[in-house]
Amino acid sequence: MSFEAPRFAYDDGEPAQERLLALVDAFGTPSGTALFGAADVDSLDAAARMAAYFEARNLFLRSGVGVGPGRDIRELVGRLRAPLLAAVRTSRDFSAAYNPLLSMAYRLSQVDPTMAGSLLHDLEIANPARPEAREMRRRLAPR
Repeated sequence: MSFEAPRFAYDDGEPAQERLLALVDAFGTPSGTALFGAADVDSLDAAARMAAYFEARNLFLRSGVGVGPGRDIRELVGRLRAPLLAAVRTSRDFSAAYNPLLSMAYRLSQVDPTMAGSLLHDLEIANPARPEAREMRRRLAPR
């Protein structure tokens, strides 16, 4: 059976991203109560944060389906802005969506400073606990 792994991994049938999403859906979201005791308030908060983290992860994974290399930064931001911001709003702990938006905003500032400022503003609102978007917006603001 293990000798069939290369054939499965490199099979031209279903794209790898579709297989990954199928696995994510098959396993579901881990229960927070499996990782934390449900008896105290801190554990319930941790369980809720863990559930939000996995929900944001799923949104993040789905946002990348069909996104290829070599796209214009404005086009890339247009396609990914809403789903990545949704992931950021879903979990304050999930950095995998926050960090690419910061990077996109920086690249965007080179060609469209107004759009970059708007993206950073939206990122600030989506996760006000993180200072990076606010700091970048301040650094990129015209003097």
